Amino acid sequence: MYARGINRLRHFYLQHAPELAPDFIQTDHDDLAGMLVNAGVVRQGSQQAWFTTAGAIGVITSVLIGWCAAGVLAVLPLPPWLLIAGGGLAFGLAALSFLSVQRRAWREQESRLPAQFPTFTRNTK
Repeated sequence: MYARGINRLRHFYLQHAPELAPDFIQTDHDDLAGMLVNAGVVRQGSQQAWFTTAGAIGVITSVLIGWCAAGVLAVLPLPPWLLIAGGGLAFGLAALSFLSVQRRAWREQESRLPAQFPTFTRNTK
């Protein structure tokens, strides 16, 4: 949300004083592509969600959930491969659920505050 606001301010400045364009080192586009470029992300993709702060916290939390699940299963007389599989399954389910929550939050934010100056505009002809 804040990155979008900063890009909108930059767009305002460039609209009213285009001669300042050489002094700006970041884009004025307020869509996801523009914000990621300003953050230094060159290539966009579905894996990008894992490299955000929320994504990193989700992975770390998922590791802990998998470790705890394996610890709970260790109480039972199970072979080690089954403990590893159970911990891995718990990790995978937790990581996917955190990713789902993050993407839902992004979609909700996008619907509340849509981009006004997208990077790519469609040709409607």
